[in-house]
Amino acid sequence: MQKEGNLVIYGPGDKPLWSTATAGNPGAYLLLPKESGNLVICSRDNRPLWSSKVSIGKLPSGHVLRAGQSIQSANGRYRLVQRDEGNAVLYDGRRSLFTTPTAGHPGARSIMQAEGNWVVVGRDDKALWTTKTAGNPGRGSRSPTTAGSSSTPRPASPSGPAADPAVSGRGGSCAEAGPVAG
Repeated sequence: MQKEGNLVIYGPGDKPLWSTATAGNPGAYLLLPKESGNLVICSRDNRPLWSSKVSIGKLPSGHVLRAGQSIQSANGRYRLVQRDEGNAVLYDGRRSLFTTPTAGHPGARSIMQAEGNWVVVGRDDKALWTTKTAGNPGRGSRSPTTAGSSSTPRPASPSGPAADPAVSGRGGSCAEAGPVAG
């Protein structure tokens, strides 16, 4: 854990292989909740910055959400879940705000394409639904395999759309636990 708030894994020759991309957060700390098994990096003011089970903040270009995985807004309020039955669902807490019309396609996954298109594809890799927003690449788009970036989508907590307690602030939040002694 670096002083500026970034957790980095280094390989031979001190080459960075992966990071949580949380630099710029001096005073951030590592939290290991007792019950969820979810590793969380919290800011000095106790906001979750990164989670091992829930991707926080954005779905970068080239990344994939597989069935059962999710991405959560930095404030913990919103969560996009790729459901097992094929739908991608955006939640505000437990309330569904948006659902893709892709039910009936178990194993479907969401892909944020580098050109700015969000696509839900079936097991056969055929598009089931798309935002039709190709031609709008995001600023600073980079490949998910770029050294120093997280390349593995993080699975959702087993509780479904309800946020993991370690990330959402319910039972085991950053504010309750404080830094890990070490």
